[in-house]
Amino acid sequence: MPKHLIKKFFPQFESVKNSRWMGIFGHASHEPNLWHINRKSVARAIAVGLFCAFIPVPIQMILAAGLAIIFRANIPLSVIVVWVSNPLTIPALFYFAYKLGTLLL
Repeated sequence: MPKHLIKKFFPQFESVKNSRWMGIFGHASHEPNLWHINRKSVARAIAVGLFCAFIPVPIQMILAAGLAIIFRANIPLSVIVVWVSNPLTIPALFYFAYKLGTLLL
C-alpha cells in the first residue's frame, strides 16, 4: 500500500499538536520525525504497540505514545497497534501467547 494512502488515515500534525492528551508529553511529541512513515519508525512503532498491547493497564494508548517518543517510533501507528488487544481478540492472543511460551520452555 503506498505511503500517501496510509497517510490519509493519520491525523494531521497540527491538530494533534494542540490536543490536550498529547500535551502530557510537552514539546517532545511535536517533532515531525515522529509522525513520518519510514521503515525504521514503522518497525519500532509495531514493536512498541504490541508490547503495550499485552500490558494489562487501562492507559495502554498513552503508554504507547510515550514509549514511541522515547524509542523514536511513529506515534499514530504505535497507538493504533495497541488496539490489537480489544475485548474480542484478547482471549485468543493470550491463548497463543501461552502456547508459544510452553513451546519455548
